[in-house]
Amino acid sequence: MQRELLRHQHRRKVRKISLGVLALLLVILCILLFRAQRPLSRAKSQSIALAEKTAGIQRVDKFYTSELNRTYYTVQGTNNRNASLYVIISKDDGKTTVLKANQGIAQADAINRVKSAGNPKKILNAAPSLFNNQPVWIVSYLNQSDKLCYYTLNYSNGKVIQTITNV
Repeated sequence: MQRELLRHQHRRKVRKISLGVLALLLVILCILLFRAQRPLSRAKSQSIALAEKTAGIQRVDKFYTSELNRTYYTVQGTNNRNASLYVIISKDDGKTTVLKANQGIAQADAINRVKSAGNPKKILNAAPSLFNNQPVWIVSYLNQSDKLCYYTLNYSNGKVIQTITNV
């Protein structure tokens, strides 16, 4: 009888310790995830502040990142005249390029062009960016073999500038 009571107490202790260790691991995981997201969060807030200052963005709709030949952050939003804009910011030097959304093809059009030409399994991202100092849409996707691919399309007319397949 006393042995059973000791076993029961031992099992309770083991459960409590196990739950404590599990809770500690969960807290550590959350901290690591938060720290991993911090650089992107900082880049996003700095990009939004720069877009507000340089282009008069008053309402932010989306934030994009693109990394093909260089890293660019793009803020999509509207200004005080209710014009939809893309503000593309170079990570390297902070140089900004402002594009009017109505002067280029839409994101959905860029995606549809890639779907019809590349037969993607899954579209990962479609972001306005710069390529050789020209405004473009960079569309990344997985092909049918689950390989990473990129289409770079001219921002104004949607013509294919570059394709990278099976990365």
